[in-house]
Amino acid sequence: MTDDYILAGILKPAKPIGFTIIPYLCRTNKAGYLTVFEMLTNRSIDGYGEPDAIALEWIELSASVTASALARRFSKKEFPPVDFLEKLDKKVLDMMVRPFIEKTLLRTIELLGMKQLALFEAKHMPNLYPEDRITIYQQTANARLRFRRSETGTIYTFEAYLDNQKVNLQHSSNTIVSLEPCYYLSQKTLFAFDSSINGKLLIPFLKKESIEIPVRMEAQYFGTFIKKIVNRCDIEAEGFSINDISVEPNAFLVLENDWQGKPILLLMFGYGEKRVAANHPQKTITELHSDSHGLVFNRLKRDEVWENKQRNYLRSLGLQEFEATYRLVKNGQDSTLYDLVDWIIASREELEENGFLIMQNSNNRYNFTSAHLNFTLKTRVDWFDVKADVTIGDFTLPFYKLRDHILHLRKEYLLPDGTIFIIPDEWFARYRELVLFARHHDGKLSLQKHHYRLLQGFDFPEITELISQENNHEPLQLPRLANVSLRPYQIFGFGWMKRLSRKGFGSLLADDMGLGKTIQLITLLTSYYSQETKLKVSLVDTKDATSVLPGLQLDLFAQPEPVQEKVVFGSVAHKTEARLPSSLVVMPASLIHNWIYELQRVSPGLKVYAHTGVGRSLTPSVFKQNHIILTTYGTLRNDIVFLENYSFAYIVLDESQNIKNPASKTAMATFRLQAAHRVALSGTPVENSLTDLWSQMNFLNPGVMGSLGDFNMYFANLLLNNPKHLAGDELLNIIKPFLLRRTKEEVATELPPVTETVSFCTMETEQQRMYDSEKSKIRNHILSGVENGSIAKSSVMVLRALMQLRQIANHPRLVDPASEVGSGKFEEVTGKLETILSEHHKVLIFSSFVKHLKLLEDWCNNKGIRYAMLTGSTHKREKVVNTFKKDKDIKLFLISLKAGGVGLNLAEAGYVFILDPWWNPAAEMQALSRAHRIGQDKNVFVYRFITEGTIEEKIMQLQEKKKKLADTFILSDTTIAGMSTEEVMGLFE
Repeated sequence: MTDDYILAGILKPAKPIGFTIIPYLCRTNKAGYLTVFEMLTNRSIDGYGEPDAIALEWIELSASVTASALARRFSKKEFPPVDFLEKLDKKVLDMMVRPFIEKTLLRTIELLGMKQLALFEAKHMPNLYPEDRITIYQQTANARLRFRRSETGTIYTFEAYLDNQKVNLQHSSNTIVSLEPCYYLSQKTLFAFDSSINGKLLIPFLKKESIEIPVRMEAQYFGTFIKKIVNRCDIEAEGFSINDISVEPNAFLVLENDWQGKPILLLMFGYGEKRVAANHPQKTITELHSDSHGLVFNRLKRDEVWENKQRNYLRSLGLQEFEATYRLVKNGQDSTLYDLVDWIIASREELEENGFLIMQNSNNRYNFTSAHLNFTLKTRVDWFDVKADVTIGDFTLPFYKLRDHILHLRKEYLLPDGTIFIIPDEWFARYRELVLFARHHDGKLSLQKHHYRLLQGFDFPEITELISQENNHEPLQLPRLANVSLRPYQIFGFGWMKRLSRKGFGSLLADDMGLGKTIQLITLLTSYYSQETKLKVSLVDTKDATSVLPGLQLDLFAQPEPVQEKVVFGSVAHKTEARLPSSLVVMPASLIHNWIYELQRVSPGLKVYAHTGVGRSLTPSVFKQNHIILTTYGTLRNDIVFLENYSFAYIVLDESQNIKNPASKTAMATFRLQAAHRVALSGTPVENSLTDLWSQMNFLNPGVMGSLGDFNMYFANLLLNNPKHLAGDELLNIIKPFLLRRTKEEVATELPPVTETVSFCTMETEQQRMYDSEKSKIRNHILSGVENGSIAKSSVMVLRALMQLRQIANHPRLVDPASEVGSGKFEEVTGKLETILSEHHKVLIFSSFVKHLKLLEDWCNNKGIRYAMLTGSTHKREKVVNTFKKDKDIKLFLISLKAGGVGLNLAEAGYVFILDPWWNPAAEMQALSRAHRIGQDKNVFVYRFITEGTIEEKIMQLQEKKKKLADTFILSDTTIAGMSTEEVMGLFE
């Protein structure tokens, strides 16, 4: 603050809220007195040098008591400041606004005293003379009451003393500046009374020194006004008695809402029938009564030592204290009402032991009794019956009555006595799945046995035993197999499926592609049918099977051995019926020959019938004569009326993601099949959404994931919006016993290391211009769609636009075959190919564009390079595959991404080129797995070619964006479905 100005305070009346002290800058004029120059505010202070801390605090205090600031602080409605003060409720004024004003006034007076700043009354502005300056007296005034009672009445006098000098309370200029604490302005002197004196008690004595009370009014007057004042003053009395008594105090914690509606605990102290708030300034409690000797005052002094002990105890519990209220704070935030009620319930016993009684106002009816759960378990063949009760004080009710509250996160449950029970937070997390999947009848909850994991933690021996068996690695007797040696993880997979089958549970084997899911399943079926004494497995001498890889994955294009009698196409193979029921294996049509080949090679003793083609039999006796029935999803759909009437031993779904849509005819057909045991095989059980998983699990263990509607509501939708939602852990807990997934990295240590490299390519100049021009046109077209609201209906247009940009980024000739514009990526790819071919390596080249492969085909022809090519239009696929595998001179295999997705085994290649990224990262992983499979004995190098600064980089970002959900739930597909307009537009940035 500059030396040219003096800071002074102006005491202003502010009806109806009392007085305020406003900071003003003043100048000393030539006559030697002060002249007010400007009110000091946050805005005006900048022009007067660096302010000190006291000035800044004073400015803030002054700003907090303006009409607009008070309206913002104390009004829930939007009021103009003037209207707020005019419409201010007297109760709100007396209980909240005035105490706030007087608190700021007290602090302002303290600041004035700290700096010895001048204080004047507003009526003297703008010229402030020295003789008008108010003296702030630092000592408090002593109050004294004199009572003299006679036959005609009582005369009492109120007196105030400063340094033993009596103050003239009746001077015409006197003013009560604040009520609590009471500040009194008398003849240019501002002083305070002791905190026990409220300013209201002084009002009758502003005009006269004594008050006379007639006899007829004594009882009323003594019982009200004098009763209050006698608690706060030194008393001199004639004609009645004042007795000091003692009573054992009590502490009360009252659940209330503050003026903002936030939950608090109000601390009150009780002395006999009298209760006072903990921060009440009244230090004594007085009761007035009469006896034969006249009027008697019984005066009780509050036990401040005991009260402070109670306050300290509450603070030690972590409660935050503000005057007489206490708040529970969690993570730096005020707790909710439910948090506070939970805290009361948990702390009630300890609080009562320390002398606190818990109460609540009339608006609250919460039950503060601890709840106790009681669970008992009975087992039936396929069910667990759980008797579950909850006891809350004197009430016991079936736990299932809380079902809707737990599922819909409603914490308040109304008890018969009208009190409200607050359901503990942990119950929502712990029992959500239990009440979701359980059925209730006769006061009991019934769970299907495949939901046994929902009962873990209940200390039921039956459940503990089931869970312990999940990790039971006790070896099972392996059946005799031919031409194959199972690896340890494959033996474990077989045992895992067999143990689940024994318990009546279905299983989903979701191993990575190439880990031998089919071999594990054939082992399971062979083990099952080895119970038949007539089943004999002829072993092939391993010396003659050196070309057979251990745990060989199905190979769609491998040439099957002669079928002989064991496999029949559309006719009956054996006249002798098998003693055990047949098993049905359902698969895509392209895998039928693979299964035939593998069954004959690995377990030739099994009788196999292929239920396919126009000549297939619809006679049950045909099934009874064979162990294994092979069919396709299409045939199953067409023949379901026939197939659903046969009870199979096993039903196996290979590539079970084919039933991912539960509303499809294929899925509904599988649900109608009957079998003792069910198994599904899929490397990618979740391709699009978690509904895929529900459909397959519902086939394996009907009802294990609830109804589809409940599954979507309580799991799929929550995880779609938040992949980290707790529902993810809950879902994994449910499916964990029935899903086994191993990756190559986890189990196949013999796999060579895979080196993946992203090769960024720069477009040629003309290619760049062409790309930018097309991108601009497409972007403008989409923007116009956004403006007219048609973008949501234009997904086909968006996909077409994306396809156009992807093609240009690869090679302009994919868009215009006659184009002479070159491609930076094409040059990069062919350059690397020439280097690799010179080192005599084999390369798999994948592209989602057949046109792109055709360009490479032309390049190979021009260079005289031999190659193989596989697209959707290739007829003799197995011949093409075998040519590449066996012909050492053919180094390149050009494969369209979709045509190479299933059934290929191309471990001969050490290099994989992925020419363009695809929305579906699983498709690229399948391409990699063509070369990187069990039995590979060379390093595999993967090159992903990305054209820099194009849509291809955006695709990579989208793949990464959903990686967490993909990793957690084996998600294998991402598309633009569900993308926002902003995300779509981001692709064209």
